[in-house]
Amino acid sequence: MSDWARNCNSEDSMDIRYTVSLDDIVAFNRFHCSNSRTAKRVRLRCDILVAAVWLGAGGLSSALHHSFVPLIIGGAFALCWCVTSKRRSASQCAKLARKFFEEGKNKGSLGAQLLRLSEDGVEESNDYGSKFTRFNAIERVESTDQHTFIFTGAASAYIIPHGKVVEGDVTVFRAALEDMRVAAQRAPVDADKSSC
Repeated sequence: MSDWARNCNSEDSMDIRYTVSLDDIVAFNRFHCSNSRTAKRVRLRCDILVAAVWLGAGGLSSALHHSFVPLIIGGAFALCWCVTSKRRSASQCAKLARKFFEEGKNKGSLGAQLLRLSEDGVEESNDYGSKFTRFNAIERVESTDQHTFIFTGAASAYIIPHGKVVEGDVTVFRAALEDMRVAAQRAPVDADKSSC
């Protein structure tokens, strides 16, 4: 156990310890690309454009050959494109994220992590540093079967891989976090604390 793990004990906090791998970061990016409103709008525009091209080409070919077969084939391709769009987009996003993260060592993002709930917020610590986020700055908390994502921005989050938790309970931690986050967002920001 490293020094940061030994020294992070407090009676007024709730901790969870886990390990983050590149696969977990890629899973977050895949989740975000699949669920982002912006990504959904871009996918919809692309789907409409591609479907229009396939249907237009099929319709033109049908008119030239006096047959409905090209239109049916164009419609089938358009439908297949639209049905597979979300999966294809998420897969491309995951591949790109993996390539981006493979360019560096990412010492602060990968490896053993400690996530602590305190009175004021969430602190993530590891051998290379720490990051603190106040509860009222946490935008939302999302979970899949394998991960919990604590969004600190539109496209950034603390990533908790459920299968790699070595200490703590993800369900209890998330419930406590949600309670504290909701309470903090209802309360006005303390003027003294906001100037830090």
